[in-house]
Amino acid sequence: MSQHTLSVHPLLFLDQTAVKEAGDEIIVPRRILDEWIDFFPSGTSMLVRVTALNGLRRIVAIGSTDSSDYIYAPQWILEHLGIPDGDQPVTVEPYLEELVQAIKLDVRTLDSVEDDTDLRGAVERYLDRFHTMEAGTTLSVPLEDKGGYQVCIYVEAVEPPGPVRLGGEVQLEFLMEEVVAELQPEPKEVVAALVAEPQAELQPNPVVQPLTEEQKALIREARIKRFNLNAAP
Repeated sequence: MSQHTLSVHPLLFLDQTAVKEAGDEIIVPRRILDEWIDFFPSGTSMLVRVTALNGLRRIVAIGSTDSSDYIYAPQWILEHLGIPDGDQPVTVEPYLEELVQAIKLDVRTLDSVEDDTDLRGAVERYLDRFHTMEAGTTLSVPLEDKGGYQVCIYVEAVEPPGPVRLGGEVQLEFLMEEVVAELQPEPKEVVAALVAEPQAELQPNPVVQPLTEEQKALIREARIKRFNLNAAP
């Protein structure tokens, strides 16, 4: 099986409109497509596996070719490969295994959206541009009814498991965040806890006794000495 190792660059480095950022298509050199074209039956998607030096890989589609000797990929693919800045070698090879059709995608919204947002419609339209999908994929979906504001969607699971082929009817399940309320003890539990705590032994208040005449005289004398007052005895 033929494979090639080439440097990959972000799609925005290339001035062409055949391949969009919102999709799973890459651009390969024309010579590679000419070499691989007979591997793919007519009318089928030309899928390839891209593998980075770090071992991360992704199944994507060939969308177009270029005269240069580089590969160009959408930003989200580079991020999933662990090389967001690109300009690193990757290995590409035809992916000829048959992928099963996706039945359901479980997705989770990572950003807050307004209640009147057509989130389901936006995600469905966005996924129409994809050929394959895998669990663990994070996508930035534009909301057309919100001026193009982008919301992050995380594909948490796919059915059946493993890489799947998109197309046709696919059930889209939005997972809700689980809110765990902080439990507070019932008032009677608090009272019981307080009662259970050891109580300090209460001491009776001391009885104050009145001063004697002798004690008063000693206090007066001490005050006179302290302030150096000349007082009559």
